[in-house]
Amino acid sequence: MSQSNTTIPSGRKDIAWNYATLPDPKNPNNVCCPFCGKVTNGGIYRHKLHLVGGNRNVKECSKVPKHVKEEIKEFIKKKNSLKNQIDDIPHLDDIVDLEEDEDEEDLQTKRKGKRPISGSSGLGPTAQGKKSKQTGPIDLYFAKDVKEIVRQRRGKNKGQYDENKKKLREDAVQKFVTWMYDAGIPFNAVKYDSLQPCIDAIENFGVGMKPPSYHEVRVKYLKSSLTNTNLFLKSHEEDHAKYGCTIMADGWMDKKGRSLINFLVNGPKGTVFVESVDASSYSHTADKMYELLSRFVNRIGEKNVVQVVTDNASCNVKADNFINFKF
Repeated sequence: MSQSNTTIPSGRKDIAWNYATLPDPKNPNNVCCPFCGKVTNGGIYRHKLHLVGGNRNVKECSKVPKHVKEEIKEFIKKKNSLKNQIDDIPHLDDIVDLEEDEDEEDLQTKRKGKRPISGSSGLGPTAQGKKSKQTGPIDLYFAKDVKEIVRQRRGKNKGQYDENKKKLREDAVQKFVTWMYDAGIPFNAVKYDSLQPCIDAIENFGVGMKPPSYHEVRVKYLKSSLTNTNLFLKSHEEDHAKYGCTIMADGWMDKKGRSLINFLVNGPKGTVFVESVDASSYSHTADKMYELLSRFVNRIGEKNVVQVVTDNASCNVKADNFINFKF
């Protein structure tokens, strides 16, 4: 390749300039390909696309040597990898800006319709007076490994980060509990295992998530929850038939003085609620309690029930004896 009739401006560090010529040294946006002679209007960035190909908006050079194409591809790959590492550094704007190569500079020039100040390497102010983000020599930044700088910056800002997260959490919790108070949700609801997955799902969605609508809560997701619950109970029933289960009767008195009995079934996967019965009229009658327990044994399946557990009230003791005799 020969560039004897052109002048490449000094300070150009993009490798593609080694395979480019400038018909007009004062206009770096028009770049000529030394292999096929095509003049690309778009600076060194579009010229690189012309050399490596693969972009539908830029015609690929048909005469570029294979080793040149591979060399430029590797250069682009390394540059993008470095930029990705830099993006991970907190408050990068306060440290230093990456050395802008000519592709970015020429794109800005094309958008604004003006050339950069003569001799600019991308680090100085532009014709519009835009100031660079650089606060020190680029060599100072690259004196250390990028990963080490990331680690140091994160450690330095960890205290401020933790303080900001604390304030954000306090604000979020305040709004959450305000909703709980308005809705009359019991305080122990925050102990449910299903709350944390809910918080995680909202966080994964990000900012701007809309709350569920009345229809979604009342119809759509209620039906899906019912389906999931039935599948959950079915898996328990399969285990009850395979391993056996325990019927548990838990009697208690509500504020209205009613004698209620909660019936639950315990198996290998845990305990599930079956039904609550108002036994106010016969809770102290052994025969009635025997009939009630028998009904639940038949409902769960005689072959599946290993034992029946109740409290030690005298009527329950007699009812248990009847159950043992029958089954």
